[in-house]
Amino acid sequence: MQKNIFKKIASGLCATAMSFGICLAGGPFSPPENIKVDIFTNSDCYCEYKDGTETKITPTGVMIRSYNTPYDELKSDYNKRTDKSVKPSVHMCADQEQVYVCLPFNARGWHCGGTCNDTHLSIMMIEPAGSEYSKDESKILTLPEELTKEQKESFGKTYTTAVWMTAFLARKFGMKLKEKLTVLGHCEAYEMTPDEHKSDRKSRLASDMATPNHVFPLFGLSMDQFRQDVQDQVNYWTEHGLSEHEKELTAKMFADLESYTVQ
Repeated sequence: MQKNIFKKIASGLCATAMSFGICLAGGPFSPPENIKVDIFTNSDCYCEYKDGTETKITPTGVMIRSYNTPYDELKSDYNKRTDKSVKPSVHMCADQEQVYVCLPFNARGWHCGGTCNDTHLSIMMIEPAGSEYSKDESKILTLPEELTKEQKESFGKTYTTAVWMTAFLARKFGMKLKEKLTVLGHCEAYEMTPDEHKSDRKSRLASDMATPNHVFPLFGLSMDQFRQDVQDQVNYWTEHGLSEHEKELTAKMFADLESYTVQ
């Protein structure tokens, strides 16, 4: 059974409601067209993981972020050595076509500037091109009515891909989805940190960033909806199991990851 995630919101909603939404029918969400293992082997994060100087983790959650440049540009920026070992790194990137796996799942990623690096895998959602941002990139100035059909469809597919991947990871690692800390937006983790710890990298959950809540409302989305969609997908798999295609897709991913993973 396959449901289309694109639909028009019924007439009569408030004037600010968008003409684009996400189908919440309890799953299933489509798997990505492909999962590509594309490890950032030149990044400080992976190099320290590989040589044993970086801690390994057992993931208990997933953190969602978004980025306003194409994947190739993000990779060019993240996948390189620095003098101070400060370049960020993420476990996965998702766009409208596929998931890129950029770090092994037991690698401690450098994705949030806080303690969630010790517990959470990270998924970076690639935002559709063409939106206008504030100077500090903390706010999208584009209005919902200014979105093109292509932008809506692109981000809708990216959202579906991120939901599906998060649900798979939650199921694979036995994550406790009923706890809000399990699936978090970067911005939520900072907001949930007590004020006295927000300036302390070793105590806060994450640094102060707007992602992904600076982009979700533009498409009529929220982290609460994301969490519900993840739960719906896991519930669907609990009842029906993964499809043969999903099993093949994820088995290939783990096989491709094996040579990069340090136990």
